[in-house]
Amino acid sequence: MNDLAPDRKYTNAAIPVGGVDPHPDKPTGEFLTDVVSNDWVNGEYKLLVVRAAERALTAYAGQFYHLLCPSPDGAEVWMRRPMSIYKVDKAAGCLEFLYKCEGRGTQGMATLEARRYVQYCGPPWCRLHARSGMEEYRRARSRRRTGYAGALVSAGC
Repeated sequence: MNDLAPDRKYTNAAIPVGGVDPHPDKPTGEFLTDVVSNDWVNGEYKLLVVRAAERALTAYAGQFYHLLCPSPDGAEVWMRRPMSIYKVDKAAGCLEFLYKCEGRGTQGMATLEARRYVQYCGPPWCRLHARSGMEEYRRARSRRRTGYAGALVSAGC
C-alpha cells in the first residue's frame, strides 16, 4: 500500500466503516463513518454516537479520538478536536462521545445529524491496561523518578 510507510503507525487515508482495512495490524487508524445520533443530554452537553470500525472497537473509555468537526458557520476550515470516548458499545458496533458545546469546534460538532459522515482517527497507540494496585504504585513511582517520557518507555510504549 502506498498510504503507509513500513515504519509508520498510521495511514493517511480514511477507511470507511464496513470497508476493507488495509492495515489491520496497526493499532491506530483513520476512519470515515456515519453518525448514528447526536442528541442533547441537557442544556450544555450532547452525546455523539458513531458507527465504529472493528479496529476502533478495541479502544477503551477515556482514550481519545480526534474528530474532524465541521465549521459552525460554514467556513471552509474544519478542525480536529480530541474527544475522550464516553462509551464503547461493542454489541452495537458504536463509539459514544459526550461533549460540552462551548467553542467553535464543538459547536460545529453539534450540527452533525444522523446519517451524516464524520471522520475520526485514533486511538493512541500506547495502550496502558488496568494493573493491580502494587503495579500501579510502582509505575507512579517510576514516573516521578524518570519523568513522564521514562514512564512511557518503561510501559512499553
